Formats: sequence, C-alpha cells, structure tokens
Amino acid sequence: MIDDLPPSRTERLFLRMTILQTVMTAAAVIISMAALYAAFVQAESARRQTEAAVWPYVDIGNTVINDDGERRGVIFMENTGIGPARIRAVRVKVDGEAQANWAEVFAAADIDAGYRYITMTNQVMSSEQALHVITLHSSEDAFIIRNQWSRIEIDYCYCSVFDQCWVQSQAGLESPEQVDQCPDWGADRFEN
Repeated sequence: MIDDLPPSRTERLFLRMTILQTVMTAAAVIISMAALYAAFVQAESARRQTEAAVWPYVDIGNTVINDDGERRGVIFMENTGIGPARIRAVRVKVDGEAQANWAEVFAAADIDAGYRYITMTNQVMSSEQALHVITLHSSEDAFIIRNQWSRIEIDYCYCSVFDQCWVQSQAGLESPEQVDQCPDWGADRFEN
C-alpha cells in the first residue's frame, strides 16, 4: 500500500517548515498584541496626565475688600485649580427654597443691602481668577450678609476644557463631586 510508506525527506522538511512558520506567526501575533497593549496604556497615561494638567477647582466665599478706598463686602467665586473652568449651572437656595435671582435671594434672606452683581452661569474662569459675583455697596452690608450666610446655599457645576464636570456646594461639600455632565436643575436653576 502506498499510504503506509514513510514520509519522504521533502515531506518532512515541508512539515518542519510549516510548524516553524506557525510558531513564528503565533509569536508575531503575541508580540503585536503586547505592543498594542503597551500603546493603549501609554495613550491612557498621557490622556490622564493632560487632564490633570488642566484640572480646575472652583470655590465660593465671602469677604470684605478695599475698593477705591472704601470697604465693600464681596461674594466671590475663585478658580484655585491649574486649568480654566466654565461655570455651567448654578442653583441658589435660601432656607432650602430655590431662588431665581439675587433680588429673590436678598428678599428671602431678609437682607436689605445695595449691591451689584455679575452673572455666574457660563462664566469662563482662568486659573487663579476670582470673580466678584456680588459686590455690596458698603462694609456694613457685608456684615448683614455674613449673618445670613448660613441660610444661603449655592450649588454650582463647572467643567474643564475636556468636559470633565464637577458639582460643588458652598454649604459644606469638602471636595467637589465629579459627574458625567452638569445637572439640569430646571425650575430651580439660578438665572443670574
């Protein structure tokens, strides 16, 4: 029978070459997958490093400043992070009730003070920038606000240039909470 003949030298050589090619192909696939994984890890590391290099941190507070020789009370927002921040949403409550604007805030908190303000929402703040959200007409008004400050709760959401967003509250969050996107506070949204 012809099938029972031992393989010829050429057939054995061909079989060895086929096995060697299969081993080399498998090694090439494994090396390629390792290189692809290393590239992915490197890209993820670079992305995280870039995001960290522009991380904003927006805080809010109140103080008394000298403004053209006069002492004035100020409610301020300050970006103490290392990258720019865009304020996307704000909600202000007095005694737990949402207010639409500063006039409503002052009325609800029984604050009779003269002031000027800037809009907080959609402000873009560079690193180390402070915005005087409310500037009171006198330092006496600042003490009125300080006495009522515990009744006022300001929640705000800000985002980095990479659209990473955080929600912060002046009412006691120690650090901002990272969120996928800024909340839509709907009817509770602060308009100025």
